[in-house]
Amino acid sequence: MRRRDDELVRLAKRPDGSLVLGRCPGRGAWVCPDEACLARLKTTSLARAWRRDVDDEDLAEVRRRVGAQIPGSVKE
Repeated sequence: MRRRDDELVRLAKRPDGSLVLGRCPGRGAWVCPDEACLARLKTTSLARAWRRDVDDEDLAEVRRRVGAQIPGSVKE
């Protein structure tokens, strides 16, 4: 399913390795902030977008940060 730009969240990986939500310099990937989309998120997709290996810790950070954008989710 294709989504509109305003329904997506941009994830950027800065050269220092930090993860940033929103538009900023760095290698970026667009994901939908939806539980089902996050469950299907694959390391290969992010690795291709970020041009670097993505490990389980990276995926957990993405799910934590993007999950906070989902209405009704628990925020830390």
